Amino acid sequence: MHTEQGRKGQRSGTPGARMGLVIVLAALAACGGGDEPSAESSTTQDSPFRAYALAHPATTGAPQAAASAPRSSAETDELAQLSRNWAVAAMDGAAWSSQGNALALPPLHFARQWLVATAAHGETLSALQREAALPSSPAVAAGLMQGVRREVSAVDQARFKPAFLRVATAESYPGTFDGLSLLPLTATQLSANGNLRMRVVDQLRWQSTWPQASAARGVWMSPNGKRDVAMVRIQGSVLQHDTSSFRALGLAVPGGAWLIRIAPPSGPALASPALDAALAEVRAAIAQQPASAAGRGELVLPAMVITHIVDRGSLAGMAAAMDPVTADLRGLDAGGTYMTTASASGGLTLSSDGLQLSGTLSTQFEYSVRNVFAPGWAGTSLTGFFYTDPGVPPCPTGALTVTPFHLVLMRPDGSIVFLARAAQFEGTPCL
Repeated sequence: MHTEQGRKGQRSGTPGARMGLVIVLAALAACGGGDEPSAESSTTQDSPFRAYALAHPATTGAPQAAASAPRSSAETDELAQLSRNWAVAAMDGAAWSSQGNALALPPLHFARQWLVATAAHGETLSALQREAALPSSPAVAAGLMQGVRREVSAVDQARFKPAFLRVATAESYPGTFDGLSLLPLTATQLSANGNLRMRVVDQLRWQSTWPQASAARGVWMSPNGKRDVAMVRIQGSVLQHDTSSFRALGLAVPGGAWLIRIAPPSGPALASPALDAALAEVRAAIAQQPASAAGRGELVLPAMVITHIVDRGSLAGMAAAMDPVTADLRGLDAGGTYMTTASASGGLTLSSDGLQLSGTLSTQFEYSVRNVFAPGWAGTSLTGFFYTDPGVPPCPTGALTVTPFHLVLMRPDGSIVFLARAAQFEGTPCL
């Protein structure tokens, strides 16, 4: 069981953990396969972005390609645990109380952290390492980012470290990204921000249709009272797991994944570390029973729209990378660059038609003449909100009831696509 104390212990930055990132980054940066590396990629000299982009045309991988990458059973267990840790940590970092609503996308959160950690040096890297457990191998790192499509745009003649470019594009670990594009920054982008050197946009998409579903009216029961809201009744292969502290109902969805509602008997949705322990227990339960063995059942959920994605940009490690004066990102270029972020976008929509998930995180690297690591130098966290159907008719007699819960989409390997917390709904108060 992974407790809050355990997570803090992993963030403490033991010597082994500090070496872990260096080892895995070196493995990712190494030229893989039987092809002879080019003189450009084998040199330690910084590479012009245009030259690198011309040698690496856009690619589109098979959906969830990283899911099929070979991993040992130990790596699969590590992947599930780290994915769970990232989901819960993002939820803990949401800039609202446990009564609020949130959407965490671990593949995007990790992809950004991995990108920035690749660029970081010195104290900036140490700060990032203290915040999160590190993957032990490229296979685990790739698994954490499965489903992500990446677009890298940069100044054509800007020079970057070859090792950074190889890791940022997963050159040595094909199949990590569902799609990869390398593009020059546009004149419009550069005229708006003359210090912009590179922009990385990561996207995650998921769409599922229900085996059978229908719309219904229901009652949302929370500590703040009852409300009449629109519900969705979904029929299909369902797995139920009960404990004294929560009930989990999992619905099998295409691709072998499970959509799981986790709710306590009453009161607010689970908080860390109970949520972390529940996710671990649910993963073990579904591993023992494949979808083909699940019984026929029903999962009832409110029709919902969750927008604005929680981000970990306010944590100390990311804050260190975002400091225009002291950020040390000399793994990216010759120095003087720091990180900025753009607003996260996307959301989760659930209706009787199915489930649609989209998320985008943008990361920018800009030059600052004030940065102490610039050659020749002389001396906002993202928040979100949740809103659903506006006022509706009074509660019908005998309506379905749902209490605050977490909703998680979990792949067969135990990695998490999203973790949502549903705790507030707009609707007509019910008696």
